[in-house]
Amino acid sequence: MKFVNFLANQREKRREQMREAGTCPDCLGKRFHHVGLYFVHVYECPSCQGKEDM
Repeated sequence: MKFVNFLANQREKRREQMREAGTCPDCLGKRFHHVGLYFVHVYECPSCQGKEDM
C-alpha cells in the first residue's frame, strides 16, 4: 500500500505543479485527448475545452 500511496502523492504533486504553471493537467497541455491511433480520434479536453489558457 505504501507504493500505491506514493504514486498517488506523486501524481497529485505533478498535477498541482501543472496548475501553477498554467498548463491543463488532464491533457498535459496538448488541448486534446486521443483515443486509439494518434490524431485519428481526437477529442477536445473537457477540462480546458481546447483553449490554451486555463
